[in-house]
Amino acid sequence: MLNFLLSKNGTKMIICKRIYADKTGNNGYRVLVDRIWPRGIKKQDLRYDEWNKNVAPSNDLRKWFHKYPANFTQFKRLYFEELENNPDS
Repeated sequence: MLNFLLSKNGTKMIICKRIYADKTGNNGYRVLVDRIWPRGIKKQDLRYDEWNKNVAPSNDLRKWFHKYPANFTQFKRLYFEELENNPDS
């Protein structure tokens, strides 16, 4: 979940949170970035403004990272390549 907020001094901030994290306080504009709906959460129970599947990692990349979480640097590189090659992102 990405939250877009304005700080007290007026600068824009993006905060990345797990979908299961506590939703207290001002969360700003909330964007779910995932290709599949989160397990165990009903759509009517989640407060979100947008579900953007197009910028989420592909299923293959998501599964690869789940298997090799220590390789974040390589995941990041592969994910940015996917974004650059995806005209809908």
